[in-house]
Amino acid sequence: QVRQLCQPELEKKLDLETLRSNLPDVGEESMTVRLGMVDDPENQQQFPLELDMAACQNLLIVGEAGSGKTSMLQSILYSLTQQLTAQDLHFYALDYSARMMKMYTPLPHCGAVLYEEDIGLLDAFFDTVGQIIEERKKLFTELEVDNFESARSVKRLPLVLVLIDNYSGMTATKKGDSLSYTLADMVKESAAYGVKFLITANRLGDLNSRMKRAVGDRICLYQADKYGYTDVLGVKPGYTP
Repeated sequence: QVRQLCQPELEKKLDLETLRSNLPDVGEESMTVRLGMVDDPENQQQFPLELDMAACQNLLIVGEAGSGKTSMLQSILYSLTQQLTAQDLHFYALDYSARMMKMYTPLPHCGAVLYEEDIGLLDAFFDTVGQIIEERKKLFTELEVDNFESARSVKRLPLVLVLIDNYSGMTATKKGDSLSYTLADMVKESAAYGVKFLITANRLGDLNSRMKRAVGDRICLYQADKYGYTDVLGVKPGYTP
């Protein structure tokens, strides 16, 4: 077979179900999700973009308006709800964006989905998440483990996702801004206990300094300013979109 100089172009649109079915290594009961394909022209490679939610820390997705933050968040949640039962996945969401989380509320995995008008329930929302973290701390001490994966090898525990779509929408309110410091403390310690925060923001500057330090993993989508990629990722990319 003739060796080609370049890999074929990736399709402009990738159907999530097709991607999952064509790459069968990820199956039911897996906490790894496939979000798309990566084209690496320098090394002439194409490979799936994967995210292992069991192993990763809290995730921050940063991108300009319309760059696909909400779509990525939904792709992660949809894949996990298809792969995991309600015994293995729980989620709670603050939707301050396009209100697209509404479609997930009937699922048995769903603990709560709040919107901008539910500001009065924010305290209860974070109290619930905080209680889950405290219960996990006590349980991990009893099991004599120090991380989620070790705990799951001993006892069946659900992965708990806390999704905040449009972080600045939450902090724009007086209540949300005051809770942002409590939230930063939660994020700092939650991941080890299997409570993972997935947060979207237009800019890294939308987060206070404590939150920036607390979030472990970051995905950077389109930035209008090329230096935005360096700010978000902490490295200078060799190539920018």
